[in-house]
Amino acid sequence: MEEIWKKLRENPGVLFINLFDNILPPIVNGKLPEELTNDPRYDTIIYFGLNNLYNLTTIEKFPVNLKNLEIINCMNITSLKNFPSTLEFLEINRINNLSSIDVSNTQLERLKIHKCPGFRSFGNLPLTLKFFNCESNTYIDGLPNFAMFPNLQYIVLKDLVVNEIPSLPNVLINLLILNCNIAITKFINKLFKSNKY
Repeated sequence: MEEIWKKLRENPGVLFINLFDNILPPIVNGKLPEELTNDPRYDTIIYFGLNNLYNLTTIEKFPVNLKNLEIINCMNITSLKNFPSTLEFLEINRINNLSSIDVSNTQLERLKIHKCPGFRSFGNLPLTLKFFNCESNTYIDGLPNFAMFPNLQYIVLKDLVVNEIPSLPNVLINLLILNCNIAITKFINKLFKSNKY
C-alpha cells in the first residue's frame, strides 16, 4: 500500500481513489488527511467504484486547488453538494440513485452526466458553464435555460426523455441532440418558427 501511495504522489495533480484496486486514502470521520487537502498539487480527484460511498457531503474537505472531480461507478450515492468553489470540471458517471446536484457555488465550466437513471434535476448551475453533456438518463424534469449562460458553447443531449429543450445561447458552437424522446419534435418546430437557424 505504501508503494501505491508513493506512486500516486509522484503523479502530480491526480488523486485516484479506487476500491477495486484498494487504492484508498485513510479517510477518518469523512475527512481526507490534512497532508492531501493542503497539498496544492492535487487538482484532480477520481472516485471509482466506491459503492459504499452514499453521500459525498460526508467528505468534508477537498484539496485546496481541486479543479476536476470525476465520480464513476459509485452506484449508491444519493446526493452531491458542497463542492469546492475552485471546481471547474465535474463528471458523474454510472450513479443509479443520484437525483440532483448543486454546483452553484463553483466556477464550473464543464459538466458531464452519463448513465445516471435516477437523475432528475440540475439545480442552479453557475454562469461560468461552457460545456454541457447529459447522456443516457431516463427522464429529466427540466433542462437548464441554456440561453442564460453567456459562455455556453457546446451542448450534448443524448438518450434523454425531456418535455422541452429550452432556448439556446447566442455563442453556441456545437449542438448534438440524439434520441431525445418527446422534446426533439417540439424543439425542431420551435427553431423553424423562430427562424433563429
